[in-house]
Amino acid sequence: MKLLIADDDATSRYILESAATKWGFHPVVVEDGLKTLEVMSGPDAPGLILLDWEMPGLDGLSIARHLTSTNPEHPPYIIMLTARDNNNDIVSGLAAGASDYITKPFEIDILKARLQLARRNLELQNKLNKAMARLETLANVDELTGLPNRRAALKAISTQINRSKREQDQLCIGLCDIDFFKEVNDGHGHAAGDDVLKEIAGLLEEGFRDYDVIGRYGGEEFIFAVSANMNSADVLLERIRASINQATFMLSGQSHTITMSFGAVMVSNDGKTLDDWILYADEALYHSKASGRNRVTFYESDYSQDIDSPISA
Repeated sequence: MKLLIADDDATSRYILESAATKWGFHPVVVEDGLKTLEVMSGPDAPGLILLDWEMPGLDGLSIARHLTSTNPEHPPYIIMLTARDNNNDIVSGLAAGASDYITKPFEIDILKARLQLARRNLELQNKLNKAMARLETLANVDELTGLPNRRAALKAISTQINRSKREQDQLCIGLCDIDFFKEVNDGHGHAAGDDVLKEIAGLLEEGFRDYDVIGRYGGEEFIFAVSANMNSADVLLERIRASINQATFMLSGQSHTITMSFGAVMVSNDGKTLDDWILYADEALYHSKASGRNRVTFYESDYSQDIDSPISA
């Protein structure tokens, strides 16, 4: 574990560096407050600091306040070193952001125990942070495809709608669905179906732009939002549709072609909700299925009146 030792006294620095190295730390040593901030603002800054209170340039109390305020969620673990030992000073140091406090002259065994305690706390915090990040991923990412899941995609699209209204940009929302996907599962097994979903997700992610939204809506259906006018969105969706149609999928040792149908709608600023736009996109997708599949269809208000019989996927 990297440890920053900030102390203006050369003898103290030598003792601290030698002891920390012996105990398995990787010390970085500075002698004033400004160099302390320089190290802490750089890449791979230490998470643990032995910080002297009295230093030229900037004292330890000011440094602790600065480091805590600039990174309030994950501040460094600061052990304050000082000859001050009255209660008011201890309270001031802890209030400024220090996690622990050692008075000078210090007992080497006490220093070792405090550093080991700090290391355990930081390791536990790191494990907790990783667990929280994992939970965040599970809450927002579809585990099979790696795309945003339905919840995350809908949230991102809602943000896009609000942005497009605010900035008066054009926005296209749509759904796309793998054609005859049930035949893949029935004929080749669900593991093969999962592989197809992952490959399709990769093609979709590659086809859409970084500032568009693409996510798994459920089953073999995906949802998207494209920041573009109708002509540009149509060109983009046709290009993605063609890339999927031209791809080769290996099923039971043989190459197969798989197609997708797309339904899309242009968002207008007329008070409709996201659910309304998804319903229109779904009607356009239904029209693509009824018209032969493997195509892109934009919503028109009279679609639903033309189709009466149910369509298989």
